[in-house]
Amino acid sequence: MSYELSFRHDPNYLYVKAKGIRTAENIIAISKDILAVRDKHGYNKALIDVREMTGGLGIVDAYKLGTKDFQEYRRPGQLKVSIVDLEHNRE
Repeated sequence: MSYELSFRHDPNYLYVKAKGIRTAENIIAISKDILAVRDKHGYNKALIDVREMTGGLGIVDAYKLGTKDFQEYRRPGQLKVSIVDLEHNRE
């Protein structure tokens, strides 16, 4: 895994800045790290800035993450997330 996270604790939300390589494995690991901080500090909202991540996910990996891998993280009171990314990564 090749990524780095920095956290800023705002009274209303958790700000996360992610740097590194955008792979399915890294996205899952980053998600687990964010959930651990959420559980420790009680946040229900996060703003995740991934503009400094490089690479991209293929369509199959993106589909698998959303339909299979992230299902185990869903639970009552789940985290509300907004993601900031570069325009060319929208596809």
